[in-house]
Order: sequence, then C-alpha cells, then structure tokens
Amino acid sequence: MTEKELMKTIGGRLYLVGGAVRDKLMGKPASDRDYVITGVSLEDVRLPKIAGKDFPVFLTEVDGAMVEVAMARKEKKVGQGYHGFEFYTDPSVTIEQDLSRRDLTINAMAIDVETGKLVDPYGGRADLEARMLRHTSDAFAEDPLRVYRVARFAARFGFRIHPDSRALMMKLKPELQALTPERVFQELKKALVSRYPDKFFRELDGMLDTHFPEIEALKVPDKHDGTAFEHTMAAIYRGNGFRERFALLVHDLGKGLSENPPVHNGHESHEHLVRSLGARLRAPNSLVAFGCRTMRLHMKLKKLHEMRPGKMIRLVDDDIFKQLRLSYLESDGRYERKLYLEHIALAKQVLKLKREVKGDILLARGIQPNAMFGEKLLQERVRAFRARQR
Repeated sequence: MTEKELMKTIGGRLYLVGGAVRDKLMGKPASDRDYVITGVSLEDVRLPKIAGKDFPVFLTEVDGAMVEVAMARKEKKVGQGYHGFEFYTDPSVTIEQDLSRRDLTINAMAIDVETGKLVDPYGGRADLEARMLRHTSDAFAEDPLRVYRVARFAARFGFRIHPDSRALMMKLKPELQALTPERVFQELKKALVSRYPDKFFRELDGMLDTHFPEIEALKVPDKHDGTAFEHTMAAIYRGNGFRERFALLVHDLGKGLSENPPVHNGHESHEHLVRSLGARLRAPNSLVAFGCRTMRLHMKLKKLHEMRPGKMIRLVDDDIFKQLRLSYLESDGRYERKLYLEHIALAKQVLKLKREVKGDILLARGIQPNAMFGEKLLQERVRAFRARQR
C-alpha cells in the first residue's frame, strides 16, 4: 500500500518520523522509514503484523518495503537500564508528546503525511543547520544508552555535542554499567563504520573507563602523534570497515601498561587486553582473535624480509595480507610503501612454496608421519625457499 492508503486504513493521523525526516532534510536517502499514528486506540488498529503482544508497534508494507508503524506514546522510567520503562498510549497523546521522548532534536521531527507539513517542536531543523547534537528534553536522562548513541551520531555526522547535552551525558555515567554488553557492542560497531570513527571516543572523554578502560589507558605519551590515544585514533580513521578498524583500535592497547612512556617496549605482547575488552562487550571470538593477531604481528611484519626462513614460513598464511595491510595503515609513513609492496610479493612467494612443497613429498621418500613430520616438512620448505632465493 501507499502512505495515503495506510493513513486511510488506520483512520487516524499518520506521520513520518525520526531518521527518515532528518535524512530527508539533509538531502540524503533514508534507509528505513518509521511512522507514528495519533488519534486512535490500540484496539482500533488493524494491521497484519504486530511486533510484540501489547507493545504499540506494528509492521506493515508501504511502497514495497516493510516499515514500523507505532502509536504515539508517552514513556515513564521505572527502573535502571534500557528496558526500565513503562509506556502509555491513548488517542489523546499528541505527536509533539511522542517526539519529546526521543533522544536528540534532529531525531525529534515529523512530517504529516496528509499535509506534508514539518512538525518540529524542539528546533531540530535549526540544529541540523548548526551541525549540533542537542538532547530533546529531560527524558534523555531516562536511558543511559543514549550516551553512546550521541557519541555514535557525532561519529556518523561529525556534529558537535551541545554543552548542556554533554553535561547530562556525564551525569548518566553511573548508569552505563546497567547497559547490556550486546547493546554497547552494537553502538561500537556502528561507530567504527562511521565517517568519523575517532569522534566516538573523543566525545566520550571522561566516560570511556566504564566499558573502554583499555582505550582510556592509551592517554599516555607516545613517539607517534603525541599520545598512544591520538595514534590509535589516527589509525582507525585510516582503516576500512568494522573488522579492520577494530583491529587498529586494539593493536596498541599494550602501550597503556608501559612503565616508561613514550618508550613502549613489548607493548605487542599484551593480548589479554584485547580478550578482556572482547569479553566485556561479548564480541565474537573470531573478531577478538583477529585483533590479537594484529597486536602480536604489527611490529614484526615491518621486518618480514629480515626473518629467518623457518620463522617466515611458519608465519605466512592466507590471512597474512590483511595483517600486512594493517601494519602499513597503523604506521602512517614509517612503513615505506615500497617495502610494504616487497613484503606482499615475498609473502606470495612463501605461500606459493607452501602449496607446492607438501607432505606427500616426504611420504614419497618413505618418511612416515610421526611427531617430527611437521618439523621435517618445515626443513624441506626452508631448503626449497633458499634454493629459489639464489
């Protein structure tokens, strides 16, 4: 059905709300559309797919896409955390009241589907033009997740946070511990794939130690970029995609434990910090393992050409090219591109050799598989490698 057909179906007033309105005013395509209904009772809504038994949010199809249609509602804080709310819905609840419970003014606008008129009771359009993130009302303080959401919006749009909103975020710091790890991880994931990923951590200054103490600890002197924190922020900015940026985020966590900064000897040996952060946020094991390997190898790979053949052959696998790229990205000129490309070519040679020199060569000589078989195969590969380098 179309928007106008949906409006006739529900019988009340229909509004396009939230991110779709914000993105439309910014001249950007909206990936999701959400709607709010006013002037009807819950039992009067006859839509096919209901999200939740009593919660006043429905799913239906508009212009070929599934959309959420919610009844205008008020919310009341009754407990800690993201789920500590009771909601109230009634035909008398206005669109302005519904918008008041939203986090930021730029997200608290609506468009009347029938008239096309913008409903902007909290100055969202002006804040968009000013590139400002400002909380809509005191209801902001009822949900601590909004602290991370605001920082994530700063990372997404590059906007400034209003001083009053920042002060309110700081007041919410004690409640951050009530958030579920999964929700915090999702905010981190969205922030790291944003246009300005470093802003997520910069805007959380004074609040990082709740869920990201390893990042907070990086605010120590460093030979690169002044502090290890600034070096890490620059590194994640150069990365591409969540997995890469997560690895760059954690690659230098060990510097936070250094006894004599800006000297950070052995900082690549503290993989337990990556695992600790991953466990706190319940990050996927594969992601944590990838980050650990980046920490472990980012220094060594800059000297790949100096490694002894046996060590190099053990190290090189199909994943090594990703790690070489991360080592190059975090260096920002200290790992010369010419040498980086030479290392890629060298890794390709080693990988090709490993695929050609396999265990069946030893078996053909009558060498039986045993505890030393792997070591003998490595020796065979080392001999082949040295022969090809002559």
